Amino acid sequence: MGGGDPAKRDIATLSVGEAWGKEVVKKSPFSSQFSERDDNMKKLAQIVAFLVISITASYAVANDKNDSICVSFGEEFTIRENQTAFFKDTKTALHVKRFSKGVCAIPGSNCGSGWRPPSVQYDISFGGQILDLDSRKGIKRDKEQVFDVKVKESDYNTYAVMSVDRLLDVCEKENSPYCWEELAWATKDSIFCDRITEKWRAMQYKQNISQIMKNQDDKN
Repeated sequence: MGGGDPAKRDIATLSVGEAWGKEVVKKSPFSSQFSERDDNMKKLAQIVAFLVISITASYAVANDKNDSICVSFGEEFTIRENQTAFFKDTKTALHVKRFSKGVCAIPGSNCGSGWRPPSVQYDISFGGQILDLDSRKGIKRDKEQVFDVKVKESDYNTYAVMSVDRLLDVCEKENSPYCWEELAWATKDSIFCDRITEKWRAMQYKQNISQIMKNQDDKN
């Protein structure tokens, strides 16, 4: 041991010292405390982030519920501006965009044909897609996507009482030739024209029977 090269002994000593120093640092209680503190800070940051996300999501859901209602077809409901009515067990929704108290397109004391009456302006969507409700356009529509929308009451400022039903269901209930005609026009489906013919035949038959009975009564 004592006869070795001093330079080599120094190098060996330094190597052992460095190794021992690294081991001391590795096993130092201060190093462990710092590492544990870092882990705790990371966990705390994760918890805070989770709470912020949860609170934000809850607030968004609460707002969404406040801005929407769930109703059924044929049911009367009260709705406000920027509120959406979702219809149970369907893909249909009605969203009120704004109210209009009526305006005169041509200013003057006698508005005449320029008068635009009070209205509730709304969109109807099916499966998330806004439908084109302009029946004057030559668009072929699915019979399940044609609706009878009624405004029962409104101040045209803050609220409206409305009802929505499938036009097909309305026509089945009323069996009116005018309803079938509207549905045939909206869907571009001639099958509903046949229903118009059936209805008119039934009405004509009743009128003929009534006239025959009346004639017989007059003779008697």
